[in-house]
Amino acid sequence: MSASTERAAWRWLGLLLGPHPQKALTIAPPAAEDLLDCAKAGGLAALTSWRLQSLPECPAPLTAMGASLAPQVQDAAVTSMLFEREARMLGEHLHRLGMQGLLLKGVALAQWAYPQPHLRQCSDVDLLVPSLEDAKQLANHLQQHGYTWEQTADPEVAYELLCKRQVAPGIAIEVDIHWQVAVTPLLRNAFRFDELMGRAKSLPSLGPHAYGLGAVDAMLHASINRAFDLVNGFDEQLRLLMDFPGMARDFTPEDWQALTHRAVDKQLAGFLLNALEACQQHLDCQWPESVLEALSAAAPSEPVDHRRLTDWRYMQWKIWQSLPDWPQRLQWLRRRLLPNRGHLEHAHGTGHSYASLLARRALSGLRKLWR
Repeated sequence: MSASTERAAWRWLGLLLGPHPQKALTIAPPAAEDLLDCAKAGGLAALTSWRLQSLPECPAPLTAMGASLAPQVQDAAVTSMLFEREARMLGEHLHRLGMQGLLLKGVALAQWAYPQPHLRQCSDVDLLVPSLEDAKQLANHLQQHGYTWEQTADPEVAYELLCKRQVAPGIAIEVDIHWQVAVTPLLRNAFRFDELMGRAKSLPSLGPHAYGLGAVDAMLHASINRAFDLVNGFDEQLRLLMDFPGMARDFTPEDWQALTHRAVDKQLAGFLLNALEACQQHLDCQWPESVLEALSAAAPSEPVDHRRLTDWRYMQWKIWQSLPDWPQRLQWLRRRLLPNRGHLEHAHGTGHSYASLLARRALSGLRKLWR
C-alpha cells in the first residue's frame, strides 16, 4: 500500500482502538485489506477483532472484518496462555530461591490493563530483580531447569540478561531478567527496587508469587520504554501506546496527582508528557489538563530534552554525560563499539563473522547518526 494509504489505515485503527471508538465510525474506513494488514503487522489483530465485534451499532461489513481475524485471535489466545504459564513458572522459581521479582511490560499489563489477556500481544517475559547478583543467580538456576542463558547483552550497558526455553519444536520463549527499570545508563538510578516492590500490584491470575508494577509506576515505566524505542530508531508503535489508556482507565484524582509528582520528582516529566501527547495524537486520548500543564512546566528543566528523543547523537551524548566517571564512560564506549558476539548476533542475525557483524552494526549506527 502507499504511504498515504498506510497512514490513513493507522489513523483509523487508532481511533477505533482508542477510548472513543465511535469516532472511527463517523469516518469512512480505509479498504478492509489495508486495515487487516496493519492490524496483523502491528500485533493488534486480536484487539481489533474484539473491538469491532463488541462495538454497539458497528456496521455489518466491519463486524465481518473483525470475524475474519479469527485465526489470528486463536493464535493470540494460545500464545497468551504460553506466556502466562511461563510467568507462573518464573514465580515458582523465584519463590524457591527466596528472591523477590516484578513482572514488567506486556505480560503483567495484559492481566489488568486489557479486558482479556490475549488482547495484549507479548514478545517475551520481562522480569525485574533487585540486583545483578540476583539476576545471575536466577539465570544460573534457570539453566538447571531447561533454559539456556544467551550471552546477547553486555550487562554493564543493558542491565539485563537473556534466558530462553524451548516450549515446542521451533518455538522458544525469551525471558529478559532486568535489575534496573531501564536498559540504559541514563536512568539506571531512576527507581529503587524496594520502592517499586512496596507499591507492587498482585497478579493472582499468574500465581500466588506474581507481582507487577503498580499502575502509576507502570505508566512511568512505559513512557521510559517508549522513549528509548524512539532513541533506537523504532517507529511509533500503536500496540504500545494502547497500554496507556488501559493503565489510566481506573485512575483516581489521587493517582493522577501521584503520577505527576513522581514524574517531576524522578525527572521523567518530559518522557511522560511525550508519551501522553503521542496518545492524544494517535488514539484521541484526553488527559487531565492539570497533569499536562504540570508536566509541561517541569520538562524544560530536566537533563534530557524530551523533544529530541529521535536525535540519536544528542541522546548518546546525554548518556555519556550521565556516567559518573571516566572509567565507566570508557567501559560504556568500549561496549558500544565492540559488543560481544552474542549481542551482535541477536541484533543482526547468525551465520556471520565477527568482523561482518561489526560492519553491520557500524552501518546501522551511521543510519541513526544521519537520520
